[in-house]
Amino acid sequence: STIRTLVSPNAPSPTIRRSLAWVGFGQVSYFALTFLGSVAVARLLSPHDTGIFAIASAVVGLLAIIQAMGLGNFLIREPELSPGLIGTVFTVNALASLMLSILVALVGLLGGAFFGDAGVRDVLLVLASVPLIGQLAFLPNALLEREGQFRTLTLIRTLSTATGLVLTVGLALSGFRYMSLAYSQVATALLTNLTVMVVARRHVSFRLSLEHWADVSRFGAQIFAVSGINFPIGVLIYWFTTNLWSMGQQFWVIHNNPQPGTPAHAAREARIAAKKAAKAAAQAGTVVATTDGV
Repeated sequence: STIRTLVSPNAPSPTIRRSLAWVGFGQVSYFALTFLGSVAVARLLSPHDTGIFAIASAVVGLLAIIQAMGLGNFLIREPELSPGLIGTVFTVNALASLMLSILVALVGLLGGAFFGDAGVRDVLLVLASVPLIGQLAFLPNALLEREGQFRTLTLIRTLSTATGLVLTVGLALSGFRYMSLAYSQVATALLTNLTVMVVARRHVSFRLSLEHWADVSRFGAQIFAVSGINFPIGVLIYWFTTNLWSMGQQFWVIHNNPQPGTPAHAAREARIAAKKAAKAAAQAGTVVATTDGV
């Protein structure tokens, strides 16, 4: 059989304005939660721990170029979807996800020696599972977007991001250090994808096929040629600006609200004591000058 309609017959028909509103709400919510998470991380983790995760994330981001084929968009834009075509897209994306996971794991095994820190290896080995987890709900995600179910997707992703934030803080407080970021990212991916699979269970399929591999590969190659090659430049600019923001944010938090027992906290207490002493000396000088004038 063939799916000839862009929207499932049983699915609601949201307006474009409402869909855009939900997409905007999702972006704002994600930014707000990410900001809160970065503040919490700067408060609970040391710059060394944050740097380990940043290096691992940068490596994963660069390797993720092999997934820049836009296969989810292929499912959204295609006028007719047959089971064979859906199975082919799922199979090609699964192979790309598997390749990415293997590369991340290999870099993790070698990265510890290259970066001189076993933490990078440990984080990369954990993050290697994220592409495979994402494959679980690849079809439901794409087909929900095809049906215009942005409200559902936004609520799922926002709740999962909030849960990941809480988990990150809890793990950091429990002493997991940089691994709290890696474990929470895996947990967030699991929660998001499993929830999407439950909500859109009618779209869940693990059927493997290469029936339309030529069409799918041609589309993927075109998208890769347009966006994949430019990806490293764009992502490097993004990382540069976000790292500057993160460094400034961490400096402000550590300078003004450091964790007790740290050198930054001792330095802040010394600054406060110096200000109080200077203020008391100034007040004493004013009193003496007033007395002399009398």
